[in-house]
Amino acid sequence: MNSLQRSYQRNISLSLWLQVFANFGIATLWILYLTQQGMSMVEIGLLESVRQLTSLIFEVPSGVLADRFSYKSNLIISRVLAASSALLMIYATNFWGFAIAMIVAALSSNFESGTTSAFLFSSLTALKRQSEFLRYNSWMSGVLEVTVALGQMCAGFFAHRGLVKTYWISLAFTAVTLILIGFLKEPEDRVKEKEPHTSIISILKNVGVAFKQTPLLLRWMVQYSFFLSLLLLFDFYYQSQMNALSGWLISVIMLIGTLIDLLGVWIGARLGSRHTSLQLLPWIVLMTGASLLLVIFKIDWLNIFIYTFANGLMAGIDPVFDNDIQQRIPANVRATMGSISSMIYSVSALIVFPAMGWLIDQFGFIHSFIGLGGFMLIGGVVLVIRNKRMSRVIGV
Repeated sequence: MNSLQRSYQRNISLSLWLQVFANFGIATLWILYLTQQGMSMVEIGLLESVRQLTSLIFEVPSGVLADRFSYKSNLIISRVLAASSALLMIYATNFWGFAIAMIVAALSSNFESGTTSAFLFSSLTALKRQSEFLRYNSWMSGVLEVTVALGQMCAGFFAHRGLVKTYWISLAFTAVTLILIGFLKEPEDRVKEKEPHTSIISILKNVGVAFKQTPLLLRWMVQYSFFLSLLLLFDFYYQSQMNALSGWLISVIMLIGTLIDLLGVWIGARLGSRHTSLQLLPWIVLMTGASLLLVIFKIDWLNIFIYTFANGLMAGIDPVFDNDIQQRIPANVRATMGSISSMIYSVSALIVFPAMGWLIDQFGFIHSFIGLGGFMLIGGVVLVIRNKRMSRVIGV
């Protein structure tokens, strides 16, 4: 193995460490933090809308910049913006201050979205090992789930003793990520793509060609993003109920969630080697819909089960979908295509999250999620039928 190959091999381990330090979930209890800062549920819903609208506007431009220039530059910008957002959350005193923090946080996610996966795939391609992407991406998803959950466990101890401290901790982790990014080696095919003739317009044209060459790819992305936003609703709104729980119990919930997420990633990696996300998604939707109906019993431990079970299902399906997309798009538009996928999700979330907030205000937490569970059961049945036809057309 020559020095260049060793650099690409090092990219893989560095990518895993980046997941650890960039996604340590110490600041993920932000909804609970905002309620402690006096924000109402309506204001929190509006802040989430601000974040999603920002993602919608800037998602594709950030992906295009990564394809036009370098993955490393996007990752650096992402981490600087993440640090800025943490500082704004610390010092904000009103709705507008938190809104600015949400905007900056969304921009940070935009610049990172799709870039890490594209960087990993390009590094494996340079090593002629792109067939191993699903395995490595599943590892990264597992590392992501563990680090997010570990951070959440730590945050649980601060739940009633000053969540603001979690943002200071996240700043320290961001400093480490910037050091790690400095050691990454930009894949050789990315260096060649930075030649002057690779214009932003040509990148966008190549995206259009990719959609034409892969029938129903756009519909596949839309379908996945819409149901992903539905899968995340319980995770989002259940966090607002955690004020009634003790700090140690929140940490235990996060630990249990970590184990379930890891199991989901392990199962997903094995199913993903034989089935596409197009084939698996209907069953994920059906199982989530059935679990949501359990809120009717108004039992705390059942709500905790729903919270961890739904997250485990998402942890399992996400790397499979990512692998499906990466395997079907050309190298020169990987980050852009990832950004388009994230943009589609932002459109869905921009509609779905405020709508669920309104339903909860009107009909209550329990009735709203019973309705969502019923809707997802119907949607899952429809997906079983439609996705069989799509699979035949796409040839998967």
